[in-house]
Amino acid sequence: MIILLMFTQFAGAVPFNLLGQVALVTAVFTINNFLAFVLWTLAGDRLGSLFRGKSSARMLNAGLPPCLPVWRYGCF
Repeated sequence: MIILLMFTQFAGAVPFNLLGQVALVTAVFTINNFLAFVLWTLAGDRLGSLFRGKSSARMLNAGLPPCLPVWRYGCF
């Protein structure tokens, strides 16, 4: 759906160049998504590794409960 919406910008393009523009937008969009997902996965795994030890688990268990009302009721 997102790519389809991006293609609407080419509605008035010259027909012979339309395929090249569509291929370029599709390639850039796909590479961007791939890079974002890879970086998000690596960062999430790195962050998760910080909380695998016992002392880290205690810190997480002590720090999470005060945050819950903020997430639930939104103090901002």
